[in-house]
Order: sequence, then C-alpha cells, then structure tokens
Amino acid sequence: MRKSQINKKVSVIVVNYNNAKYLYRCLNSLNNQTNKNFEIIFVDDNSTDNSIQKVKDFLSKNNIKKFKLLINKKKTKFGSYNQINCILAGLKFCKGEIISFIDSDDFFKNSKIQEVINFFKENKKTSITFDLSYKYYNKKKKIKSKINQRSKNLIPWPSFSSQSCISVKKKYLKNIIKIITIKKYPDLWFDFRLVSKGFYDFGKLYYLNKHLTFYQQNIKGESKKFLKFSSKWWIRRREAHNYINKEILKNRKRVISVDYYLTNLINLFFIKNAK
Repeated sequence: MRKSQINKKVSVIVVNYNNAKYLYRCLNSLNNQTNKNFEIIFVDDNSTDNSIQKVKDFLSKNNIKKFKLLINKKKTKFGSYNQINCILAGLKFCKGEIISFIDSDDFFKNSKIQEVINFFKENKKTSITFDLSYKYYNKKKKIKSKINQRSKNLIPWPSFSSQSCISVKKKYLKNIIKIITIKKYPDLWFDFRLVSKGFYDFGKLYYLNKHLTFYQQNIKGESKKFLKFSSKWWIRRREAHNYINKEILKNRKRVISVDYYLTNLINLFFIKNAK
C-alpha cells in the first residue's frame, strides 16, 4: 500500500468541565464515527459534578479501546489557562498525525473524522483547518454558521467556527505550541490563539466547507461574559491585538487595521474613564 493511501490516525482531545449532562451525547458521537481510526484523549478540568462517573459508566457500556482519561492538575483562576493546561496534558498522549478538538457539550456528525482525514489527504500542504458548525439549541433549532471573509486592514484575524471545529497536524501544533499557550492574555482562549497563528503563518486558512459539528448554545457559557460592545468585549479585543502584534508578528511588519485604532481609542478614553 502506498503511503498516500494509508488511513491517517486522528487523536481527538475532549476538554470537559462540569458538562456531565452532555457527555453521553458527545462520546456517542465519537463512538459512532464511520471511520474508527482515531483515539480519544479525555481531559477533565477538575469537574465538581459527576462527569468522571459518567465517563466511566459510558466506558463500561461501550467497548472503546483507544481511550485515555486524564484530570488536569494545574488549576488557575483563569478559565482560558485551565483549558490550555488541559490541552497540553492531552497532547502528551496523542499518537495521531492529526489532532481534532471537541468541547464536551458539543458533538460531531458521524462522518466528521473521515471528512477531516479526506481533507488533509487532498490538501497535503495544509496544516490546519476547521469545518463549519450548527449553532445547536435543541433538536428543532439548529442554525448553520457562516464564515465571513474580511480584510486584515479592517480586522486582523480571521472569522472561524468554534474550537470543536478545528483540526490540526500534530507536527505543526508542536512547533507553535509555546506561542499559542503563553500565559498572557487571560481573555484569549486556545481556539483564537491557534487560528490566528495559522492565519499569519500560511497567509490564509483553508476550511472544510461542510457542517460537521454541533456547537451547543449555552446561556451560561464563557462567551456570554463578552457581550458585543460591552467593556469586557473591548478589553478582550485589545488583548487580541496585543497577542497578534507582540507574540505572532513580533519583529515582522505589523498590520495596521481600523479595528486596532478603534479598540485602543475606546479602551483609552471610555473604558479607562468608566472605572
């Protein structure tokens, strides 16, 4: 068999914190994949609900051999850093050439793993991609997400789906892991860091133009803390600009964008004076 025909192995890192009520749905979506050449690395962020017992119950009822259960031991006061620590812990055990991520309240279509493998086989020079998601409210309410094309001169980072849509080659991820997991910018989560780095490394992102992921809409989720145009939203936006300029671009020519000037203006005059 030629190397190009070999079925690439995928490692799926599942990050969980107090999502016991969604775990069966998430794990079932992995167990029911049409392509079985993958492993599951499940990392729990010190949940206080019965998540661990749920996982053990699921494993006792399903014959899943390629499953690793880990508990994050590096707990901080920042959710973004805890998520990063979970991913770093899981990455140590990944044996796949491709790494996919899924938050434990989300779930995949049964063809997701196969579609990801097909994409990387057809796009050999691509190291990172993301599929599209359904914003999932309930079985009757599912809204297809869209990717909005934007100019760097307006906003210097790409539009992308949720973290559960991202897949990346392990070799590339390990090469950039120190930059995207730096313990600065506590309002910036792993998905933004990874996608932004890939965007500037490759000039553009090639995404898998299929809706393969269901992104649970949660009124208590972290994203709800950053309501659009709120002070927290603008503060996080300033962190995003600083991360791109200071960590990704560094000595490279900085991108001058309308959003950069607007964000800094609002942070300097309006948010500072409001405190």
